[in-house]
Amino acid sequence: MSDLLSIGGSAVAAYQRALGTVSNNIANLTTVGYSRQEVDLAAGAPQAIGPINVGTGVQIAGVKRQYDQFVEGTLRNAYSGLNTQGPLVQYANRIVDVMGSESVGFASALDQFFASAQALSGDPASIDLRGQFLRDAGGVANRLRELSSQLTTIDDDSKGEIQADIAKLNTLSQQLAYVNTQLLKNPTVDAQPPELLDQRDSLLRDMSKLAGIHVTTHTNGEVDVGIGNGGGSGLVVEGGASRSLGASFSDAAAGKVDIVLDPYGKPTSIPGLTSGGIGGLISFRQQALEPAQSQLDSVAATFVHSVNQINREGVDLNGNTGGDLFALQPIFRVDAPTSPSEVQVSARIVDQAAFAFHDLQLSYDDKKKQWIATDTITGDTARGANKITINGTELAISRSGQDGETVMLHADRHPAASIQLVESDPRKIAAAALFRVNRGSGNTSGAVASIALQALPVVKTAPAKIDSVIVNNPHPSAGVPFVTAGFTRLATIPAGYSDISLYLDGVTSAGQNIQVFTKDGRQLIGQSLASGDANNLITAPNGFTPGATYSDDYLNHSGAQGYRGLDVFYGARALPGSSPVYDSATQKIIGNTPLPARIDGTAVGNITSTIPGDALSVNGVALLALPVPAGGMQASDVAAWINGASAQSNVTATASNQIEVAAAKLDFTRGIIINGQTINACANADSLVKAINTADVGVDAVLSPQGAIVITSTDAGADIAIGNPLLGVKNAFGVTAGTYHGQISLSSDNEIRIALNSSGSPAMLNSLGLRAGAYLDGAAAEDLLVFATGSGAASVAAAYTVKPYDAVAIERQEQVKIQFTSATNYTITDLATSTVMANRQYDPAAGIQVGGRLIKLSGVPAAGDVFMVDGNQDGVGDNQNMARVVGLKDVAVTPDGKTIGVAYNDLVSGVGAVASQATVAKQAMQAVSSQAEKNRDQASGVNLDQEAADLVRYQQAYQAAAKTMQVASQLFDYIAQIR
Repeated sequence: MSDLLSIGGSAVAAYQRALGTVSNNIANLTTVGYSRQEVDLAAGAPQAIGPINVGTGVQIAGVKRQYDQFVEGTLRNAYSGLNTQGPLVQYANRIVDVMGSESVGFASALDQFFASAQALSGDPASIDLRGQFLRDAGGVANRLRELSSQLTTIDDDSKGEIQADIAKLNTLSQQLAYVNTQLLKNPTVDAQPPELLDQRDSLLRDMSKLAGIHVTTHTNGEVDVGIGNGGGSGLVVEGGASRSLGASFSDAAAGKVDIVLDPYGKPTSIPGLTSGGIGGLISFRQQALEPAQSQLDSVAATFVHSVNQINREGVDLNGNTGGDLFALQPIFRVDAPTSPSEVQVSARIVDQAAFAFHDLQLSYDDKKKQWIATDTITGDTARGANKITINGTELAISRSGQDGETVMLHADRHPAASIQLVESDPRKIAAAALFRVNRGSGNTSGAVASIALQALPVVKTAPAKIDSVIVNNPHPSAGVPFVTAGFTRLATIPAGYSDISLYLDGVTSAGQNIQVFTKDGRQLIGQSLASGDANNLITAPNGFTPGATYSDDYLNHSGAQGYRGLDVFYGARALPGSSPVYDSATQKIIGNTPLPARIDGTAVGNITSTIPGDALSVNGVALLALPVPAGGMQASDVAAWINGASAQSNVTATASNQIEVAAAKLDFTRGIIINGQTINACANADSLVKAINTADVGVDAVLSPQGAIVITSTDAGADIAIGNPLLGVKNAFGVTAGTYHGQISLSSDNEIRIALNSSGSPAMLNSLGLRAGAYLDGAAAEDLLVFATGSGAASVAAAYTVKPYDAVAIERQEQVKIQFTSATNYTITDLATSTVMANRQYDPAAGIQVGGRLIKLSGVPAAGDVFMVDGNQDGVGDNQNMARVVGLKDVAVTPDGKTIGVAYNDLVSGVGAVASQATVAKQAMQAVSSQAEKNRDQASGVNLDQEAADLVRYQQAYQAAAKTMQVASQLFDYIAQIR
């Protein structure tokens, strides 16, 4: 009986527990995260009775939680994917709503601006229309600033949501670590309380909604959780420990978000966080926010640059060149990480073209008492005590600092946020063009001309800018050596450079020359070229205008006969000078004493052939031929030759010959031969001087205060022959044996000009001891090209003046005539000087380049057609420049080759596409998530039908077990009643 009773009792207890478990399942039908539980029943251990084993009933093995690890992991991944798309949809639609709005978007303001420009182009003198144009220009600036502000707000909101989600994730990590601590109490997952495991899984699901996680489950149910793709380095929960996350944001790029593990301990960057709510927010910033800000800034900067450039290239109602209508005025944030002196720094933009949105670092150099500003991007530096200009930005610094002190200036990197309308005077709108081109009244063709500013193309093979290749120093020692075989590119003289002198030294052959040309092949200085040489030289790769032709009509001519009135000269030259006169009492300059022009030559060379007549001219007077005397050419012969024209030239030549020997070179153990006579060795310098003077060798010798011996030819300019007493032995002077030629000096109360005529050459001047040069007085009105021609080695030195030069202002003063000599050829003439500046072949595709102006013709010109180009000085009613503003609407000016309007529309469309794609993805992930939840419910959820069936089944089993106990009790009673 006892066995029957105990078996029934164990069954009653087991099914009572089973009924309780079913009841618990039903009670938690709607409990979030609850997993269905089942009682696990096992047969009791059998009992041996004699030769047989009989059962002992049933026992509860445990309460099992219905759980599928794969289904749970799929659900977590579905939650991560779904929550990734949510922020993308939400925030991207916010951008679209703002930027696509009729009232707030940029498109409507831009259309109104162009409409005002169109109206003003119809009546450019109207002050009312000019005022309306400025108001609408201000509207564009306001709209761009507002849009940038809206994007900044969205930026801040998404930052705040990332920070909030990270805080939630950190809290969940801490809670999960605590759950892990509880799970550590049991060695296996089967021994764990189901409710504790449900809590674990619920925390994991919540974490997966915030970030994509990877979970490692241990045998006791404890989990390690990592994020990103950093492997073990990205663990936020490991056993009973959790590590916090943090986020840092870049001022330079909204899409650069750095998620950091343990931000207050040993920070570790977590890469690859791309899913979950945080990943979705980061994706939004990368895919939508940063491109939107960048493209809006690009649109703003392009708009400002384009409109300002057009306005600068026009003329306002006052007849002046236009200025900037807009400016980008970024706000600088000042940080002073090591500034004990509490220095104050203010910044303002002084050059929009040079400005860059780069951070600047100021550091103090106590040794030089200066602040050093450094561009943190390019490394460029600038210095100053309290004012520094760098990147077009003027920094005003309140005080000196301490050595090594640093201050950081962070520029607002969003041009759209800083755009300002800086012009308020309607009269200063430059509606008229800087230049105009008019058809000649007698033109027979229908060709119509238009004109625009167009920089000359850069030719990489052209001669380099002069100050980059030849130092501004006329001394021969500063000369740049070269070897010529045909021609050598020397330098480009930029327009505006003035008072230019080019010196050719060390000439080794008669054919070597300096040649100066305009870019259209007009030769200004040098010697005429043969046609073959000209064809080889006048080419586009050498810097000449394509189609340029050679002309020497203006070669070495000045004034009315010269090129555009320039004063040029080729030869040797000197100008009169002056010496200041000082007041003896005050030491102030009270006047000047005139000094004559003077050229002091070097030694005359070995002239072995006659210098032909008319090869050289002195102040316009041609010199006669200079034959070589029987005894050889002496300096005195050259002086006499030049003095033959002195009455007409007003230039006097003198000859001299002097040798100075430093005391250190004197050797008193040796003798010397002077002009054929031997002077024996002397004990000292005084004795040597006396011996020379006593010998009467044709020189006078003196001893200088420094101990040097100076000998001078007694026959002015005569050669001095120096010889060695013994073959192969040095002389007392320690100089090389040979003939030392004299030199000539020229002087005049007026300018001295020794010109190289057509048969003259720099080599000829060099042989006379004179220095050959090419001179241009005044400013060059256009770029000039400098070459060396001939064969052999030489060097070139230069002196020049660099001054600020406004090419546009200069060209506006010019009047130029373009005349077609045929349908395919034309000339360009400067009307002020009647100079033919160019004779070219017409290329319709290239147009006609005149300095910085490009003229285009619509239609085919005919022979005799004339087009007049001038600076539009009286063009107040002209609308050409405002028409360019109107045309800007349809001009591709953005860096990626789009119009401003199209670029903005593409910006909105791009963000809309992100939102649309995210919406589709969200819908797809919603379906995936719903299916994953359904799968989880099937695996772990409570099913009322199943629970009802189990309830009936366990109830019947319970009743049967109770009946067994009742039968056992009745049997016991029956047995008890037996007597």
